[in-house]
Amino acid sequence: MGLFKKILIANRGEIAIRIQKTARRLGIHTVAICTPEDADDMYVRMADESWQLKGKSLADTYLNITRIIDLAIRSGAEAVHPGYGFLSENPEFADACEKHHMVFIGPPGEMIRLMGNKITSGKFVESLGVPVPETITGNKSEILSRRHSIDFPVLVKAAGGGGGKGMRIVESAEHLETALLSTAREAKAYFDNEEIYLEKYIEKPRHIEVQILGDHYGNVIHLFERECSVQRRYQKIIEETPAVKVPEKIRERIRHDAVTIAGGMQYRNAGTIEFLVDGNWDYYFLEMNTRLQVEHPVTEMTTGIDLVEQQIRIASGEKLGISQENIRQTGHAMECRLYAEDPARDFLPSPGRITLYREPVSEKIRMDSGISGPGNISPRFDPLIGKLVVRGVDRKEVLEQMSSALSSCIIHGVTHNIPFLQSLIRHPLFKSNDISTHFYEENKKEILENMKHEQEKLDPLLPLSFFLVHQLNTSRQIRPVNVWQEIGFWRLMMEIPVKSQSGEMIVSILGNDNQGFKLEMGARELTAGIISAVDNDMTLEINGKTLRAVVSSGNGGKGWVSFEGQLFEFSRLDVLPGEYIFTETGSGENSHSGKIFSPMPGKIVDIRISRNATVSKGDILLVVEAMKMENSLVAPFDGQVSAVHARMGQLIGNRELLMELVPSGKEN
Repeated sequence: MGLFKKILIANRGEIAIRIQKTARRLGIHTVAICTPEDADDMYVRMADESWQLKGKSLADTYLNITRIIDLAIRSGAEAVHPGYGFLSENPEFADACEKHHMVFIGPPGEMIRLMGNKITSGKFVESLGVPVPETITGNKSEILSRRHSIDFPVLVKAAGGGGGKGMRIVESAEHLETALLSTAREAKAYFDNEEIYLEKYIEKPRHIEVQILGDHYGNVIHLFERECSVQRRYQKIIEETPAVKVPEKIRERIRHDAVTIAGGMQYRNAGTIEFLVDGNWDYYFLEMNTRLQVEHPVTEMTTGIDLVEQQIRIASGEKLGISQENIRQTGHAMECRLYAEDPARDFLPSPGRITLYREPVSEKIRMDSGISGPGNISPRFDPLIGKLVVRGVDRKEVLEQMSSALSSCIIHGVTHNIPFLQSLIRHPLFKSNDISTHFYEENKKEILENMKHEQEKLDPLLPLSFFLVHQLNTSRQIRPVNVWQEIGFWRLMMEIPVKSQSGEMIVSILGNDNQGFKLEMGARELTAGIISAVDNDMTLEINGKTLRAVVSSGNGGKGWVSFEGQLFEFSRLDVLPGEYIFTETGSGENSHSGKIFSPMPGKIVDIRISRNATVSKGDILLVVEAMKMENSLVAPFDGQVSAVHARMGQLIGNRELLMELVPSGKEN
């Protein structure tokens, strides 16, 4: 029937853009869907046409199967590409597409169902002779009745789960019931399936996955494996290919078994089969993702095969145009996921407006992102900014290229994880490829301390100088003629209170001569002169040394400086803030008032404490689910609960009052 003429992309952001790029190259018209909030986003502007989803919740918008199918029909689309996340592994969505004669660019619903349930998929894979870990099934009561006959540690897992959701390590029998309850609650909330099971815990495994493609004619091939062992809370941080530490003969067997699994179910379209590999190089089937993976670019960069194109061609009825013997993997590739999150605060999501955005540019670099300049990271979705992918001749070169690329990636306005990624890839164990799925948890203290040290070893007065010059600058381009006229200096001395990551300080700026100024902080001083300042690029001569930085300013006296590969954030305290300042327990002046505010929009999934209950400092009060993670809000001091404003299942906004406490010894 030939390639489709028009497809609707049932997704948003970075992955929607990724699909659009391939569709455009193939001459296929694309349809975007969006909420009013997303209407000005880059993926909507890039589409050939767009249709709006009415409503505020995900259930009303990106998870609304009926509405999306209706828009696909009305737009005249012949097929729907689900991307990843949202409805990409929802069998009802695939069924609905088929029912309405709309092609689903992915496998049929029955294949998604088979591999979406970890119990049934495990039994199916075991029947093919592929190794699976030992499992214990049954309802909660049945599992608890056997608790003393179980060899611990075990994993408690959601049968319908994936991506680490609904998964907990249980070290001993006394902690099993609590883990079962929590996992069942998450399983119901995320997958509408309370079925849970136990799986033998494999110590320090590597997470190895195989990319496969299958067509409608029984042809199945693999596109080699990816190493995804560096994870946090079972969410991948860095992915690479090939998995060079695993012996080649083991990788060949894993690839063979992946093709066996896909062939055994006559799988169609793109999919990924995941395995755990232990220290003895024994491996076990973990799960199958029946969709395109977030980390698919590393496979594309080493094979030259466009996976989205293959998805579209397979869905349109074409035979695979590539055979196993003709696929070659060249070099090495690595992907880092860039998130708007604060590593120093346990990776608390940091949604907001990106005020300055620059991608590194090189033929060896690929950046998949949902923005190309200033843009918003919504608190309603996963805080992914983009995926930075680098290729090279081998892993050593890729690590060097990745470090340089991360340093060249400029993101201002939100807190992000680039300094954390830099610290991680420089860790000796990561560099030597001595990793497992526990690598981050076992080394997080050192990684976070090194991240902090990298910034602290730089003289703080240097980036501060760039910030203050940019703040006081009244023109877009400075010519070093009379500095003080150019930057609007009108007094012999200014004292400016400034807040940075390291605390608050008073900085004195004094006129020096026509070529510079003096900056004093306590007993320290330096002399600086402006060489050039065009837009956000600034060059200063500081104490006789030429230094460069990228600088931007936001509302309320805020500013950001990218200097020597580090990001510095400053705020002038003599300028009224342009927005509400939020801390973990509320506004700055009430940070220990006992008022517990929501740290982000989300959903109340657990309330541990009732009104009039006595609590100790650090006790968990309630649990908020947001951006795929459960966040525990704790008591800031010993006291008593005076009011509970939250209720189970409640959808909450940012900075919403949830609970109130009074300190011990005070009247309620």
